[in-house]
Amino acid sequence: MRFSIDSVLLFAAALLARLFFNLYQVCILLTGLMCIASILLLGILILASPALALWPLLGHPLPEGVRMLWPSGLVMAAPFIGLSAWQLYRFKPDGHPISAYKKDVVHTLSSHFINWIGTIKYFNKPYALVEDPGSYLLKGPEIRQLIGPGPCGLQVGDIILRGYKDYLDGAFIQRSGGADGLSRFFSHAALYAGPIGEKERAQACTQLNEQTATGAWVQATECTKQKRRHDTDYFQTGPQMVIHSMAKGVHVEDILTFLRCDYVAVLRLPETFTAAPSGAPATAAEGKVSGFSQTLLDRLAAHQTLNRDEVVQAALRTALSEIGSGYDFLFEHVNDHHIYSCTELVYHCLQSVNAIIGLKITEHRFLKVFFKRRTVAPADLYKAASADPATTGLRLVWQNVGKNPCSCSHRQAELEAADETTAPR
Repeated sequence: MRFSIDSVLLFAAALLARLFFNLYQVCILLTGLMCIASILLLGILILASPALALWPLLGHPLPEGVRMLWPSGLVMAAPFIGLSAWQLYRFKPDGHPISAYKKDVVHTLSSHFINWIGTIKYFNKPYALVEDPGSYLLKGPEIRQLIGPGPCGLQVGDIILRGYKDYLDGAFIQRSGGADGLSRFFSHAALYAGPIGEKERAQACTQLNEQTATGAWVQATECTKQKRRHDTDYFQTGPQMVIHSMAKGVHVEDILTFLRCDYVAVLRLPETFTAAPSGAPATAAEGKVSGFSQTLLDRLAAHQTLNRDEVVQAALRTALSEIGSGYDFLFEHVNDHHIYSCTELVYHCLQSVNAIIGLKITEHRFLKVFFKRRTVAPADLYKAASADPATTGLRLVWQNVGKNPCSCSHRQAELEAADETTAPR
């Protein structure tokens, strides 16, 4: 096995990152226990205050320690109590007023308290409480528009980019080259397959490979293929499905599950594809080329024009044939086509027209210095697309980021009308 400086650095970073995170969890746990103990002590002092105040009146002197601790604790607690009462009284989630049954301070604070509790989310790695962590930015009306039959609805063969706010892997991908401008919002890609049923199950896993003990790649056994075809983690039937590659590998997923995210962009293939005047194949055959793609490459080389449906069907059959393949965590197998990152899968499925739509393998580096990789990133897909409806290449038809969230004329008209009455998100 060959080791490079980058691979050694990545190995060291992996160990140190996990070590620091474990130490961080320990620190949070110890700090949390100390905070809980302090909170309980202060709570006991506050709750016991009436009894402590009455105790001397009953002829029983307070112990020396309590006489010193009680007043000082109450003095320290007073500003926090006042701040907490003011925060509850002023609490208005999303800027909307809250109605209370009675408008007195007690009922107002109580109503606000019940509402505020609903904004608290807890985590256990490490243990933490977070106020208003936020929900997915992609909202119901936008999802309905994407999955509906309208002019901005998804079409079979569309490439869907998605992203999440404040995730470490997204930040890593952004800093690995090319993710500038609006492309920085997207860290994942998938193919929209539309309806998938039992006919597609028979097409699934046909090109599945597995690795031998010596590291060689061979065709998976029929037993392995059958297992993947009937594993709901990898293959599901449904009316609106996507095919993509994540940590568990290439699999089929319902569009509603896939759209639980913050940012989305939809890219659409052109209506027709024509090879270069030289008659050369539309793209170099790097690594394994699916038989479906090779047939289209040969037709382009013969100066034939392809329509989008032909390219889409070839892409989906290629994607189905790779169901069950593993994930390329190091993003270094773009030419091997045995394991796939999300964008490597899209690139492989569209090999016949990648050159026509402007999608190519490029060099990426983390912080422009480390971990050099020749691969395809979500930013490459986004940048290959144009918002111009007259384009003959890959076209951006919908997104929920930027000043003009959607290049679809119908959607844009809706947004402009909404902007007159509502502030931007």
